[in-house]
Amino acid sequence: MTLQKCIWSFGVLAVTLIFAPAQANAALRIRLTETGGPAATEIATNSTPFAQSINFPTLVFGDFFFTSFGASSNSPGFAAVALATSATVTVTNTGLTSHKLMIEISSNGFTQPVGTTTITSNIGTTKFSQGSGSAAGNTVTFQSYFNNDNGDYSTTGTTTGLQTPSLLGGSSNDSQTGTTTLTSPYSLVQVFIIELNSGASFNFSTSSIVNPSVPEPATIVGAFVGLPILGMWLRRQKAKRILVNR
Repeated sequence: MTLQKCIWSFGVLAVTLIFAPAQANAALRIRLTETGGPAATEIATNSTPFAQSINFPTLVFGDFFFTSFGASSNSPGFAAVALATSATVTVTNTGLTSHKLMIEISSNGFTQPVGTTTITSNIGTTKFSQGSGSAAGNTVTFQSYFNNDNGDYSTTGTTTGLQTPSLLGGSSNDSQTGTTTLTSPYSLVQVFIIELNSGASFNFSTSSIVNPSVPEPATIVGAFVGLPILGMWLRRQKAKRILVNR
């Protein structure tokens, strides 16, 4: 390679690096807080692009014991879906009295999908044991947040609302859907508040999902109606050009 070509190649590379779009610093994080127990503690992070995953075969935090607890994220996302999930096989209050735990799952650095999107928040639960108190003493609330500030553990963005699956029976499922406008980069955050009797246990699985919004039916119909009109206009323009060229 000649010196001139070498200099030109380095120049192109430098310009490419300078003007390349900035990549979001994506990371999946888990933070736990027990009321009257351990303060807010970030227990794990993972920053593997498109395949972020955190898994604990067992975990002890204050008065709570988890088996097979974890979370995952596909940040920075794909054109068709952005996704954050979490689940545990069991979470048990091992204390002698009722205790309350906050679980926060945070995943930032999502760059797609963006614009007008459909957002969905799902949680499913199964109660194993109500423990030493009444069944009504076991509660869980769950909420998904979709945040344009891209903040870790942020709750400033759009939410589909507070979800309260019942732990009174066997299994419970709660799904909520909404729409919002997202800009790159953004974060998905899940917040749980769990209160369990002594010895009570249950499991959960969740998902916070972003999909591109489907065009309104009227928009689709309008497009198909417009196609014949466009075809007629093009044929007329072609006929005019033929007459002018004669």
